[in-house]
Amino acid sequence: MQDVIETQSPAQPISIRGITYEWLLYAFVLGLAVVLRLADLNAVAIGGGETHNALAAWRAAVPNASGSALVASSPLLFILQTFSFSTLGGSEFVARLAIALLGAGLVITPLLFRPLLGKSQAAIFAVLLAFSPSLLAASRFSSPVIISLWLAVLLLWCIYRLSATRHGAYGIGAITASAALVFLAEAGGPVLLLLLAISAFAAIRWERAASTRRFDFEEPEAAEQSTPSLISVIPWGVAVAIAALVVFLVATVFVLYPAGLNALGELLTGTIQGFLGHAGQPAAFPLFVSVFYEPFIWILGISGLIVILRQDRLTLVDRFLALWFLTGTAASALFSGGTSAHALWTVIPLTGLAARLAAELLRVDTAPSHWDVPVWARFAVAMIALALLAVFTLAVHDVARSLMYSAPGQIWTAPIEPSSLILLLVVMLFSAVSVFLASGLWNVTTVLRGIGLALLCFGAVTSLGSGWRLAVPNAGNPLEPWHLNATNNDLFLLTESLDEVADRQSNGFDLMPVSLLTAQNSRVAWAARHFQNAVFIREPSEAVGAPVVVIDSNIILIWAGLTSGKIFQ
Repeated sequence: MQDVIETQSPAQPISIRGITYEWLLYAFVLGLAVVLRLADLNAVAIGGGETHNALAAWRAAVPNASGSALVASSPLLFILQTFSFSTLGGSEFVARLAIALLGAGLVITPLLFRPLLGKSQAAIFAVLLAFSPSLLAASRFSSPVIISLWLAVLLLWCIYRLSATRHGAYGIGAITASAALVFLAEAGGPVLLLLLAISAFAAIRWERAASTRRFDFEEPEAAEQSTPSLISVIPWGVAVAIAALVVFLVATVFVLYPAGLNALGELLTGTIQGFLGHAGQPAAFPLFVSVFYEPFIWILGISGLIVILRQDRLTLVDRFLALWFLTGTAASALFSGGTSAHALWTVIPLTGLAARLAAELLRVDTAPSHWDVPVWARFAVAMIALALLAVFTLAVHDVARSLMYSAPGQIWTAPIEPSSLILLLVVMLFSAVSVFLASGLWNVTTVLRGIGLALLCFGAVTSLGSGWRLAVPNAGNPLEPWHLNATNNDLFLLTESLDEVADRQSNGFDLMPVSLLTAQNSRVAWAARHFQNAVFIREPSEAVGAPVVVIDSNIILIWAGLTSGKIFQ
């Protein structure tokens, strides 16, 4: 175990006398994450799973809100949104604000494990998380999976500190985080806890087996005899009592909302139903979303795992991340109740493995060679490879776009520009020549490291672009795989129309009677949330004589002013 840890770059202490470059990097990454999550957050209409939780919190925060009380799918999300609505009012921005900020903070959580990961891997891990499209979309669409990941981070950090200090307080924190992950996060929380437990147990066994093969088992056995076990230092009675109290207080919003206890049963029911089957949910949907939006992370993460396996430089953290990836892949395929945000079950460990690969690419090569290779050589190769990748992408894009206009089954009829094919051929030839020249000038290892760094940077930038398009311009596009049920921004027109009629009939007050033929947790119900006298009806005949009726249909959305006899579509 000792010689494996020494292969990591040592974590130097952070100076408190001045600002280091490392702190500036983390500050920049955090600032970038906050900007990406808060920019135009109010410009996308609420939809999908957001609507139910937002309406549940809105009706709890506003006593005179129309509609019946709803049971939120996440008690912690419920309490966050209730507090936001009570203090900042009700809007799409306010409904998403808490999760957006938590998602931004999640980006720099590798800093908590800096001594384990090493300075380079932790910093690269944070940068890659900031560019992750899956994490960006989950943060902007108020997914409770972000809460699950925060609880998972807290659990892992408490266990890490408990193993380092043997202080019982960290054990209490780990038990409380586990209870919150099961009862207070979301339906996938218990599944995530199971993944982490299996991965940690298997990683420890794997590490011990590897130490035995290296004949390093004598020293750890002596250390285990002199050091108390983790289980023995945890005050279990106090830990369970505190965990139960936290679950009760959060579920009931500090005893102000006793009906919130119903959410505990609903959450566990959702977990069970997720394994029994989910109507209308594609098979292995989180896994498909992960591969579709994070192809570079899959390539780099798996490549990083292969590299460290071939070098036999696996640490306990590497083993844990590899096993988390494998168990997360299996859970994504088996848990049919998984949402798009559950793609993070595989994205997070793959990002950690990709960061390990990047740290290896940046490590100074100490292998003997016939001549000294300058450190800047790999960066020069990376710059050239980046330029070639950019040109190659443009050429492939032009050719692919031309193929779209070919006749079915007749690719040769595509109006492909000869210049695009020539450019594509030139780039491929120039790439091959550059590889041979750089290998002869320096060595193959330097070239491969430069190409790896180029792929890492290119993948991060392109992933960020796809994530932004997913979360903002194409948020209402049903062709985006992230959205099972997309909401068009035309929903804002309904709210504006109702407000305009209310201005004429009630002088701007939200007292106008509105009849809503829609579900209690629908998008139309959210659009009419400000109207205190809104009434939910089941049949159109119940709206006879009503001044304003909104009918929610699977085909069209109709707003009708019955008093004037006019219908607007």
